[in-house]
Amino acid sequence: MIKVHYILILFTLYGCSETFDSSYSTLDDAKKAEVIGSWLPKCLPPSSYDIKERHNIDTNFGWIHFRFEPKDSTTFLNNIRSVPEDSIQFLELETPSLSWWHTSLKSNRLKEAFLKNCFSFFTVQYNETNQAGTVFTSDWCFALRMSEGVGYGWLLTSIKIKSDGAQQQ
Repeated sequence: MIKVHYILILFTLYGCSETFDSSYSTLDDAKKAEVIGSWLPKCLPPSSYDIKERHNIDTNFGWIHFRFEPKDSTTFLNNIRSVPEDSIQFLELETPSLSWWHTSLKSNRLKEAFLKNCFSFFTVQYNETNQAGTVFTSDWCFALRMSEGVGYGWLLTSIKIKSDGAQQQ
């Protein structure tokens, strides 16, 4: 009987994934789903489409892939910061196992992705305060091919700071 309970507990724990996948045909669809500013960054170009995302609510890791009209590059660039070439190797990335994630975007190969695969790297940080006074800080990193209108992004950190100033992960 104890073995049966043990097996049931294992199945229950294994089945409780904290990882979620979503996709949106357009940025407007993502806005309707109210995921902009949480699992999708606010700075995505207005023409963004074919948006895919995965996030884990335990680890706060998140990854996105999206396409956009290259003419929207200027608007997008006004909202994000370029990462200098000599700093690319220091970007953090928890490499996901996703069919839509570019194979060169791996934590130890970002410099190679820049040099061989024509990716440019950018970051942006958001601070949000909810109604309870809790501040959420989210740091996003992007690997972009501007001329093709292809983007990948990952959530570097998402930190909650209580209204009393204490930090939570």
